[in-house]
Amino acid sequence: MMHTDAVKEEFYRQLSEVIRGTPESDKVVLLGDFNARVGRDHRNYGPALGHFGKGNCNSNGELLLNLCTQHNLVITNTYFHQLDHHYYTWKHPRSKHCHLLDYVITKKEHKKEVLNTRAMRGEEFVESHRNPQEN
Repeated sequence: MMHTDAVKEEFYRQLSEVIRGTPESDKVVLLGDFNARVGRDHRNYGPALGHFGKGNCNSNGELLLNLCTQHNLVITNTYFHQLDHHYYTWKHPRSKHCHLLDYVITKKEHKKEVLNTRAMRGEEFVESHRNPQEN
């Protein structure tokens, strides 16, 4: 489903409000299909993006990375080296290109508690997204 820029911006504004309203002592864990490709530009997005991102960033990825940077969050999927079949969560039905669209995101100070984040294999991979697994 395609959403307008206004809908996306409103989603991220509301999500930002929820994160901002969370007590500092609470853990924040975001799980989900953000339909975002965050790429591998670790230098520009600092700790939000680990060294194991792949591909290029799209506009949804920029929105997600900006949210993470603003709230000191990290995309844990990009912090662990994985074989491709444990990394990607979606395969385009026509082009067969694989992408990571489903993310596990947490506060930077809680990153050390996440030991691994990888996609779970399954037959449904071609049809839909694979669910990321946090160990």
